[in-house]
Order: sequence, then C-alpha cells, then structure tokens
Amino acid sequence: MIQIQDSVPSRSVPLATWGLILLNGLVFFQELALPPESLEQLTALLGMVPARLGHDPEAWWTLLTCMFLHGGWMHFIGNMWTLYLFGDNVEDRMGS
Repeated sequence: MIQIQDSVPSRSVPLATWGLILLNGLVFFQELALPPESLEQLTALLGMVPARLGHDPEAWWTLLTCMFLHGGWMHFIGNMWTLYLFGDNVEDRMGS
C-alpha cells in the first residue's frame, strides 16, 4: 500500500527536506544526461559497496554519496515521495 498523505502537521517549514529533494533532483537529472559508460563509473565511484567499506578507509564517504544515486524513475519518485511525506516530521522532531 502506498501512502498518499501525512496527517501529522509540521510546526515549521521543512527547509532541509526540500533542500534534499531539490539536490536529489539535480543529481538525478545529471545522471540521466550521462552516457551509460559514465553512469557506470559514477555509480562505481559514489555507490556504497559494503565490501569496500571493510577494506578501503577512504570509502566512508560513500555512505553519504549513495543517497543521491537512483536506479531509475520509479526509484527516484518513490524515494522522494517518502522523503516528502516523512521528512518534515523527522525535521520537526530532530531539528533541521
């Protein structure tokens, strides 16, 4: 079942959530503009590979960069919809 709305009101404007959605959108449209070979290289560089975390001390940053990579339109739309629905509540609870 897909949630279509959020019944918990926000106490503030969710700027961090909107910023993350915008940034994800910019990165996703940049991914769409890349040729397949470059997209594979980008995914290999910025994607989180669990085996790499145990062997490469420089791979910790992929825990952050992987959240901006999406495998297609449905993956992107699903993630952004979920972020839109729940991000404001998380931001209210934790602060932005």
